[in-house]
Amino acid sequence: MKNRQMGSYIILTLVAIFAIIPFIVAISSSFSTEQLIVTEGYSLWPRGFSLEAYKYLFSNFDVIIRAYCVTIFVTVVGVIVSLFLT
Repeated sequence: MKNRQMGSYIILTLVAIFAIIPFIVAISSSFSTEQLIVTEGYSLWPRGFSLEAYKYLFSNFDVIIRAYCVTIFVTVVGVIVSLFLT
């Protein structure tokens, strides 16, 4: 019984790691320079630390509003379609 429980813990830990890695890469790439992402690709650690993405995001507040509108639209339409199909 303990071997089966230990196996379950190992599998759940691996699943959690694989679920967290994309978030780490997204955060890391937000602090990397665009040129290094294009030339060298994504990584778990930021390359060429830069806050340009955040400067762009907060200087163009319309981008944030548009993103929230798209999220709300997709959620509402998804719920309506799912309820209709169910």
